[in-house]
Amino acid sequence: MKTTSLFLACALLACNSQPSPLRVLTTSPADGAAGVAVGTGITATFDAPLSAASVSPASFQLLDASGAAVAGQASVSGAIATFTPGAALAASAAFHATLTTAIRAEDGAALAAAVSWSFSTAAPQPPGIPQSVTATGGDTTATVSWAAVATATSYDVYWSTSAGVTKANHLGVLPSTSTSVTHTGLTNGATVHYVVTALNAAGESAESAEVSATPELPGPAAVPTGLHAAAQDGAVQLSWTSAANATSYKVYWSNSTGVSKTAHSGVLSAAATQTTHGGLTNGVAYYYVVTGMNSGGESAESAEASATPAAAAGAPSPPASLTATAQDGAAVLTWPAAANATSYNLYWSANATVSKAGGSPIIGVTSGYVHSGLTNGVAYSWIVTASDGIDESSASPVAHASPASTTAPVVRAAWPSDGDVGVPVGSAITVTFSKAMLATSLTSGSVALAAGAAPVAASVSVTGSTATLTPSAPLSLGTTR
Repeated sequence: MKTTSLFLACALLACNSQPSPLRVLTTSPADGAAGVAVGTGITATFDAPLSAASVSPASFQLLDASGAAVAGQASVSGAIATFTPGAALAASAAFHATLTTAIRAEDGAALAAAVSWSFSTAAPQPPGIPQSVTATGGDTTATVSWAAVATATSYDVYWSTSAGVTKANHLGVLPSTSTSVTHTGLTNGATVHYVVTALNAAGESAESAEVSATPELPGPAAVPTGLHAAAQDGAVQLSWTSAANATSYKVYWSNSTGVSKTAHSGVLSAAATQTTHGGLTNGVAYYYVVTGMNSGGESAESAEASATPAAAAGAPSPPASLTATAQDGAAVLTWPAAANATSYNLYWSANATVSKAGGSPIIGVTSGYVHSGLTNGVAYSWIVTASDGIDESSASPVAHASPASTTAPVVRAAWPSDGDVGVPVGSAITVTFSKAMLATSLTSGSVALAAGAAPVAASVSVTGSTATLTPSAPLSLGTTR
């Protein structure tokens, strides 16, 4: 009888160790809820923490009235499962949510049966009132801007020349599908007042806070700077730096110095910061000034620039040769003069080959150029081209050089020092030089450790100016190295 009682007790304990079925405590929206916001996420709260792997759009389903699955993502936070639709739910529509028995608690407990509930969304609502509305006056214009409004598909901007503008009290409406609109054809100096509303299929919002702007002429354009005149064959190419508030430019020219807005031979108009004065006589000097323009007027004249057109001398020839002479951290590049050249361009690389397209350029150099900042021991390549200010020649032959130190290094320190005794047998030996060393120059052949005449096997490593000799095995006790 005692044995039977023990067996029954163990059986009962085994039964009681099985996890209780998982239960749903609440859902949101609740079953039968109406007027639910279309942006609402659907949640279910359970009586135990959930296994995240068991909750997915397949186990937490949302169906529309036709039975089609609503696209979205399922997630878990503790005992709460959430289904987030991929887009806002349809308005005035019915939906059906289901939790399947595939959902598990962290301890493995499952729902005893699927749980389902239904709800419906609210009717479409007009969008909210636009915020952060601003108005900025321009020349006979005003630009009105505002922050985007959720669910808005378009906007109306109501305006009036009197304060207190509303949807019912206005002089005009400017529709927009973006978050700004420019009101044109206004009178400079006359203030205009604005309010903005947002619209969608459900209706129109109330008016925003009122803003106003006063159109006015812009400030005068700044005086252009950096006027440059480059001679060409029968022409002069002109360029300058953009001037603040300028919308266009005028270029005044003359064959005499002292050209101005009132003393000139002609005027060129330009919408950008460059223009070409063509049809000129080679050998004759031309003088120029430039002014900035906008609807508010014209700036003062820039500093004067001049150029003398000349017939093209023909494209320059490439330099016949190029010599690179290595120095410590540098190389000296020399080449013979090229016909029709006024300047030269170098192209270089830290490779065995170099080209104009792939090399790093150094523009406007002369023969004897010292290319500094190079790394000793690296093989560099150079080519040089000739330029006449308009055309650039093909490249010279390639020159190569590897910069190298011209000063022999000296030993600054060593450890153990000469004559040291009692050095631990597991020690590495270090030598510090006067400059950074090439690792390839310091090997077990050039830095050696010996016991008498017998060499000791060791490896050599280099860090900057320090070489380290590490014996392959601990040194013998009581020996001299």
